[in-house]
Amino acid sequence: MSESKQPEMHGMSRAQLVCEHFDAYSDLFWAQHLVPRFGCYHLGPDAMRDYREAWHAHTEMRDWQWWQDHVKNWPDEKLHGEIAECRARINALGQSQPAYEQLDAARPTFRDILSQSSGQPVPDLTQTQTRSNHR
Repeated sequence: MSESKQPEMHGMSRAQLVCEHFDAYSDLFWAQHLVPRFGCYHLGPDAMRDYREAWHAHTEMRDWQWWQDHVKNWPDEKLHGEIAECRARINALGQSQPAYEQLDAARPTFRDILSQSSGQPVPDLTQTQTRSNHR
Protein backbone atom coordinates (compact mmCIF):
# COMPACT_ATOMS: atom_id res chain seq x y z
CA MET A 1 0.00 0.00 0.00
CA SER A 2 1.40 3.40 -0.91
CA GLU A 3 2.17 6.12 1.62
CA SER A 4 -0.57 8.34 0.18
CA LYS A 5 -3.28 6.08 1.59
CA GLN A 6 -5.17 7.43 4.56
CA PRO A 7 -4.02 5.89 7.88
CA GLU A 8 -7.50 4.67 8.80
CA MET A 9 -7.50 2.41 5.75
CA HIS A 10 -4.47 0.38 6.88
CA GLY A 11 -5.45 -3.04 8.13
CA MET A 12 -9.00 -2.95 6.78
CA SER A 13 -10.66 -6.21 5.86
CA ARG A 14 -12.06 -6.53 2.35
CA ALA A 15 -15.61 -6.13 3.74
CA GLN A 16 -14.61 -2.94 5.58
CA LEU A 17 -12.93 -1.60 2.45
CA VAL A 18 -16.07 -2.20 0.36
CA CYS A 19 -18.14 -0.47 3.07
CA GLU A 20 -15.75 2.48 3.05
CA HIS A 21 -15.93 2.64 -0.76
CA PHE A 22 -19.74 2.63 -0.70
CA ASP A 23 -19.77 5.32 2.01
CA ALA A 24 -17.31 7.48 0.08
CA TYR A 25 -19.56 7.55 -2.98
CA SER A 26 -22.65 8.14 -0.84
CA ASP A 27 -20.89 11.06 0.87
CA LEU A 28 -19.80 12.47 -2.49
CA PHE A 29 -23.33 12.33 -3.89
CA TRP A 30 -24.59 14.03 -0.72
CA ALA A 31 -22.03 16.82 -1.03
CA GLN A 32 -22.52 17.34 -4.77
CA HIS A 33 -26.26 17.07 -5.11
CA LEU A 34 -28.12 17.29 -1.82
CA VAL A 35 -26.22 19.90 0.18
CA PRO A 36 -26.92 22.51 -2.52
CA ARG A 37 -30.64 21.67 -2.42
CA PHE A 38 -30.74 22.18 1.33
CA GLY A 39 -28.87 25.47 0.94
CA CYS A 40 -32.04 27.38 0.12
CA TYR A 41 -33.35 26.44 3.59
CA HIS A 42 -30.24 27.90 5.27
CA LEU A 43 -29.66 24.75 7.32
CA GLY A 44 -26.32 24.27 9.02
CA PRO A 45 -24.51 20.93 9.37
CA ASP A 46 -26.17 20.14 12.72
CA ALA A 47 -29.64 20.80 11.34
CA MET A 48 -28.93 18.61 8.30
CA ARG A 49 -27.62 15.66 10.35
CA ASP A 50 -30.98 13.87 10.52
CA TYR A 51 -31.49 14.34 6.79
CA ARG A 52 -28.00 13.03 6.10
CA GLU A 53 -28.54 9.95 8.26
CA ALA A 54 -31.82 9.28 6.50
CA TRP A 55 -30.12 9.68 3.12
CA HIS A 56 -27.46 7.19 4.14
CA ALA A 57 -30.10 4.67 5.30
CA HIS A 58 -32.00 5.16 2.04
CA THR A 59 -28.94 4.55 -0.15
CA GLU A 60 -27.98 1.47 1.85
CA MET A 61 -31.44 0.00 1.46
CA ARG A 62 -31.56 0.80 -2.25
CA ASP A 63 -27.97 0.15 -3.39
CA TRP A 64 -25.92 -1.94 -0.94
CA GLN A 65 -26.55 -5.38 -2.43
CA TRP A 66 -25.89 -4.12 -5.95
CA TRP A 67 -22.72 -2.31 -4.81
CA GLN A 68 -21.21 -5.45 -3.27
CA ASP A 69 -21.77 -7.36 -6.48
CA HIS A 70 -20.51 -4.48 -8.63
CA VAL A 71 -17.11 -4.22 -6.90
CA LYS A 72 -16.56 -7.86 -5.90
CA ASN A 73 -13.80 -8.46 -8.46
CA TRP A 74 -12.13 -5.06 -8.15
CA PRO A 75 -8.61 -5.00 -6.69
CA ASP A 76 -8.18 -3.34 -3.31
CA GLU A 77 -5.94 -0.67 -4.81
CA LYS A 78 -8.72 0.46 -7.14
CA LEU A 79 -11.09 0.77 -4.17
CA HIS A 80 -8.47 2.70 -2.16
CA GLY A 81 -7.85 5.01 -5.12
CA GLU A 82 -11.54 5.76 -5.62
CA ILE A 83 -12.04 6.39 -1.89
CA ALA A 84 -9.19 8.91 -1.97
CA GLU A 85 -10.64 10.53 -5.10
CA CYS A 86 -14.09 10.87 -3.49
CA ARG A 87 -12.58 12.43 -0.38
CA ALA A 88 -10.57 14.88 -2.47
CA ARG A 89 -13.66 15.90 -4.42
CA ILE A 90 -15.66 16.34 -1.21
CA ASN A 91 -12.87 18.47 0.26
CA ALA A 92 -12.79 20.54 -2.92
CA LEU A 93 -16.51 21.18 -2.46
CA GLY A 94 -15.85 22.34 1.10
CA GLN A 95 -18.07 19.60 2.46
CA SER A 96 -15.62 17.34 4.27
CA GLN A 97 -18.01 15.04 6.11
CA PRO A 98 -17.25 11.59 7.52
CA ALA A 99 -19.31 8.54 6.65
CA TYR A 100 -21.82 7.45 9.25
CA GLU A 101 -21.30 4.34 11.28
CA GLN A 102 -24.66 3.00 12.48
CA LEU A 103 -28.06 4.48 11.93
CA ASP A 104 -31.14 3.93 14.07
CA ALA A 105 -33.83 4.60 11.48
CA ALA A 106 -34.91 7.05 8.82
CA ARG A 107 -36.65 10.11 10.21
CA PRO A 108 -40.27 10.69 9.17
CA THR A 109 -39.48 14.25 8.06
CA PHE A 110 -37.10 12.95 5.39
CA ARG A 111 -39.66 10.37 4.25
CA ASP A 112 -42.19 13.19 3.90
CA ILE A 113 -39.77 15.14 1.71
CA LEU A 114 -39.16 12.10 -0.48
CA SER A 115 -42.90 11.47 -0.79
CA GLN A 116 -43.54 15.05 -1.84
CA SER A 117 -40.75 15.09 -4.42
CA SER A 118 -41.66 11.77 -6.06
CA GLY A 119 -45.43 11.94 -5.63
CA GLN A 120 -45.42 8.37 -4.32
CA PRO A 121 -45.41 7.09 -0.74
CA VAL A 122 -42.06 6.00 0.66
CA PRO A 123 -41.85 2.57 2.34
CA ASP A 124 -41.23 2.39 6.08
CA LEU A 125 -37.43 2.31 6.24
CA THR A 126 -37.39 1.34 9.92
CA GLN A 127 -38.35 -2.23 8.99
CA THR A 128 -35.63 -2.64 6.38
CA GLN A 129 -32.44 -4.50 7.16
CA THR A 130 -29.40 -2.64 5.92
CA ARG A 131 -25.68 -3.09 5.86
CA SER A 132 -25.43 -1.06 9.07
CA ASN A 133 -27.64 -3.53 10.89
CA HIS A 134 -25.47 -6.50 9.98
CA ARG A 135 -21.83 -5.40 10.12
